Amino acid sequence: MSLPCRILFVTPTIGAGHAWRAVHIGRELLRQASRIELLYLTGGPPVEILRGEGLAVRDTLAVNALHMDDGILQPKPFLKGAAAAEKQHNQEVHHVVDRFDPHLIIFDEMWFPAWTSSLRRWARTVFASDFVVVPPPRCPDFKSQWAYRAYATVARTIIRSADRALLLNDPDALPSAGVREWAVKHMEIVGPITRCDHPIPRSQAIAQLGWGGCRNIVVTVGGSGAGDYLVRLTLEAHRRLNLSDVRLHVFCGSRLSPAQFQEMAGRSVAFYHYVDNLPLYLAAADLAIVQAGLSSTVEAVRSGVPLIVVPIHNHLEQQMTADYVSGTGRAIQIRRNELTAAVLAERVEQVLNDAGMAANMLSRIAFGHHGGGAARAAEVILDTVQVRAN
Repeated sequence: MSLPCRILFVTPTIGAGHAWRAVHIGRELLRQASRIELLYLTGGPPVEILRGEGLAVRDTLAVNALHMDDGILQPKPFLKGAAAAEKQHNQEVHHVVDRFDPHLIIFDEMWFPAWTSSLRRWARTVFASDFVVVPPPRCPDFKSQWAYRAYATVARTIIRSADRALLLNDPDALPSAGVREWAVKHMEIVGPITRCDHPIPRSQAIAQLGWGGCRNIVVTVGGSGAGDYLVRLTLEAHRRLNLSDVRLHVFCGSRLSPAQFQEMAGRSVAFYHYVDNLPLYLAAADLAIVQAGLSSTVEAVRSGVPLIVVPIHNHLEQQMTADYVSGTGRAIQIRRNELTAAVLAERVEQVLNDAGMAANMLSRIAFGHHGGGAARAAEVILDTVQVRAN
């Protein structure tokens, strides 16, 4: 194949974690091989992240809303909205393929465009995902249960039909032995790709941020805009504790405004919109409260901070991640139906005041693949399209 090699990278429109792993894989592709023409296709907040890193982006994909109600994902409107968004994504990917004529397409959890590509053979494909779709054990109605089961069947077909499939997670984090065995058989294990391949020493992070002299709690709710309930409950828990030596740092992400929470803030609360160096803040913290998105959870684990995870109810991926880190003892999980300001305040006080509990958490192993995932992914991608590395 003559160079340059054209690669189209299709990535989801929600979640900063997807955008950052796309950035890191893209950097590695450009580092490992010369004369690559790389184009990203996405929409929503990830566009700003990718463009901020100097990467070429086509901003035309419709944003798929999560359809949340106070920390609970609503399956019926979510599935209906996902179907409409996937239809638009299919059309837009086809449109871009016709004009860009890629030699290879990378699909990061863009399930139905990947399926269409495998049927029409637009180009060679690499499919990347941090999970294997498993239908939930319970669903509010038969139609939703049927839709999830159909989704799981199609998803596994997509993984098998791609030229290569990458698991961007630790296999141990998958929900059962059968799922892990299936993933290892059909996917190449890359491991999580985050901004935290090389953790920052705690003392260095504290000095850089000027966080000495008090204990610091970080709460981060990701980039989906679904975490307003967790911010409000954390602010209430902070007021209940009324600890003079504890400062709360609230990271709202790109879709929530700090202004909407200012009236609830008590003393010693700092708000942040979107930051691209969250691992620095995590490394300096005495405790992190996260919404169980994979990237935020892995970054907290690798940063060496005690952890409380609060997954969105009915969100299969977040529940899988929360079950894994709490099952290893590396985190405390609070399920949405158990979450109140009083419960959260109790758990926070336990971790902050029980040095043995915090030390035990930090001694546990989770997400054993430590760094280098982007380089491994790039190697597989270049091998698939038969481009020689530098």
